[in-house]
Amino acid sequence: MSSEVLHAQESVFPLGRRWVVLLDYLNPLVNDKVSECSVNKIDTINGNTYSFIAGQKYRIDGSKIYLFEDYYLQSEILIFDESWEVGDTTTWIHEDVFDIDSMKVVDKYETVVAVGYLNGLKYWDLDLYGWKCRWLQGVGYIEGGRGPFEECNWRMGGPSEMFICCVEVNGDTLYVDRDNLHLIQTGISSLTSENLIISPTAGGLSVDLGAATDWSATLYNSNGVTVAQQQGNGSEIFLSTDSKGTHILVVKAGGKVVKKKVLLR
Repeated sequence: MSSEVLHAQESVFPLGRRWVVLLDYLNPLVNDKVSECSVNKIDTINGNTYSFIAGQKYRIDGSKIYLFEDYYLQSEILIFDESWEVGDTTTWIHEDVFDIDSMKVVDKYETVVAVGYLNGLKYWDLDLYGWKCRWLQGVGYIEGGRGPFEECNWRMGGPSEMFICCVEVNGDTLYVDRDNLHLIQTGISSLTSENLIISPTAGGLSVDLGAATDWSATLYNSNGVTVAQQQGNGSEIFLSTDSKGTHILVVKAGGKVVKKKVLLR
């Protein structure tokens, strides 16, 4: 469903819609984790109907997306307008930046630097003081780690984010990053790097463990589906598959679990 149809039919994000991201922590002692936020309530304020998402209140009016800011302003803020074109600038009046040159707190500005299409949906690339963000039609921010939703926001010093998907309560997918979808379906929350020698071959891939040991190996495609699985003892593994594209290889050997992204052509 295109967002033009969505906007014509609804004034809010529908109940049950959810957004899923991977929180990627820079601190190696903190495990990455999958996080999600969803529309859990719909209510009316001052005659306008809002979707409640992670404690924040949003509504859609045509191409415009508003946040009801009830902490400081007790009024609406326009956070995005899907009619904007290259060169248009947004102002986030509820988020300020301290400008070291003027020694003053100034408004944050985002400028639209590119417009295009992704999987049939229109996107807008924005520059926020050199930080790139991407808004996707009817979905919200899918790059830049700023999601329009508070629980999915990137915070200075906190984790960065990889957007995974936006889905309706009935399972319809509005957008999915298939390179990251396996993180939901297989439970893999981080990809570690080890000195395995992985060699894609015609008909599959081989893995050199370096020493003989008990092992098990599973290969997932980008949808999280198992395409090859083996277990045994020795220093070499061969997984047979004709699947192509980005995959996740999980090897359990010598008391360690190794997870690596591999590309099969």
